[in-house]
Amino acid sequence: IVALRCTGRPKTPRCCVSPTSLINIAILGADQNTSVVDGGGISWYWRWHPGLDGPRLFEVIWSTNVILAHVTFQNSASWTIHPTFCDGVLAHHIRILNPRWVGNTDGFDPDSCTDVKLYDSIIDTGDDGISIKSGNCSAEETAARAGRSMHGTKQVIQRPSKNIHIYRTKMLSRNFGVGSG
Repeated sequence: IVALRCTGRPKTPRCCVSPTSLINIAILGADQNTSVVDGGGISWYWRWHPGLDGPRLFEVIWSTNVILAHVTFQNSASWTIHPTFCDGVLAHHIRILNPRWVGNTDGFDPDSCTDVKLYDSIIDTGDDGISIKSGNCSAEETAARAGRSMHGTKQVIQRPSKNIHIYRTKMLSRNFGVGSG
């Protein structure tokens, strides 16, 4: 069992579940109907406006061998699943369900990750179904996400996403099915 914590950003919580620097982490459910991670986004949906994003639901950072299987992630106030700087992400038989009328509720957003597989899943969101990102952020921001301080650091981390495979996945979205940004 790993203790998970919420991290903060100005004005809004950053993330509901945010493990950092772990090896062999998994969220495994019995099935998608009974195993549910609910982000409680409904309280954010009514007050959303540009510049005020709610917390992301699951953001794993600098980790290796991440598995998500047989689980539903729903009602995220912002991006739903956001692995960042990770190696070996396997997501299968997952459902991501967010209201289509709410913006910025991306489904699956691998960011600067390598060796990612997503298959046999359903994504229904109010923004991008899948958005593949390649990070270009300051080392200070990355350290803050991990709960460490590097105040004043001018270094920039640039890491491309690569070796990403998506198959047998259904997407419903008011924006892009698969995009990059």
